Amino acid sequence: MNKKIIIGIETSFDDFSVALLEDRKIIVMWNENLSGTMWKDFGGVIPKLIIKKGEQAIKTLTKILKKFLNDDFSNIKNIFVTVKPGIEGCLKLGKAFALSLGEEYNIPVFGIDHLLGHFYSNFLNNEINLPNKGLYAIFSGGNSKLYVYENNSFSLLSETRDIALGSMLDKIARELNFSNAIEMDSLQEEIDFNLILPKIQLKKGNMHDFSFTGLETFFKHFVKNDNNNFSSRQKANIVLKGVFLSCAQHVKKVLQVFNIKNLILGGGVSANLSFRRILIRELQEDIEIIVGNKEYSTDNGAMIALAGVMMEGQLEQLL
Repeated sequence: MNKKIIIGIETSFDDFSVALLEDRKIIVMWNENLSGTMWKDFGGVIPKLIIKKGEQAIKTLTKILKKFLNDDFSNIKNIFVTVKPGIEGCLKLGKAFALSLGEEYNIPVFGIDHLLGHFYSNFLNNEINLPNKGLYAIFSGGNSKLYVYENNSFSLLSETRDIALGSMLDKIARELNFSNAIEMDSLQEEIDFNLILPKIQLKKGNMHDFSFTGLETFFKHFVKNDNNNFSSRQKANIVLKGVFLSCAQHVKKVLQVFNIKNLILGGGVSANLSFRRILIRELQEDIEIIVGNKEYSTDNGAMIALAGVMMEGQLEQLL
């Protein structure tokens, strides 16, 4: 039998997800969000609570998956599961889930780097061609890094020295009484107001690394002390515009230094439409920006499945 279907399992943070994939196309995907009202109640997620909820989510996803397949896994070729980075307890739950399925149904299990999953999420359910070379920029709540991608291999070029972009935006959002940056992003009210911002590029060490603490301090001061009588909605959009412009300008410099003509976005922050518009405007026609469907920008099992397919032969086999 020619086995074609792939299972992808993602459990690195507060979104647990299982997907079935065939030829870059999602057959079905199930998602369980574990954070609920934690962002609003606590200003973030509580790992112990997430792990506890994750245990129940795994039981639920197992039942759903087996019922969908009628307990027949004979057409499953491989199982791919996130093994790093993330909340350790959540990663352990996902790995145990994958290994239990592999052992029960005699299916090979492989570990996937979550960050590379976000790279391949751009190529889900579409016909976008994978470039031979590009700059991979991942911006999320836990990670902000730039990789040089070439012929299906990744070399870390630079990263944040302190806080990740998504985490910084969440902190500023809470200063404006929003639950997180996602809620702040949903407002989308354009306002013509420009600020002179601190640079995110570092002057010492790796010149391509970046720091967001300067922007964080600047905008926390701005939202508390501005004298322009802006509403919270207007302040949110000024923050997003300024932060994304700083990121776009930094990415543009790196692309120019290394003479790279393709930019591939990844991570939850890349789902922000303002970020996409600003990048397109700043990079203009010189750079091809590859970014997939917004719905796959956040954590999901399908991106892990596709990463496994695309990186076949390079992965650690767990079973």
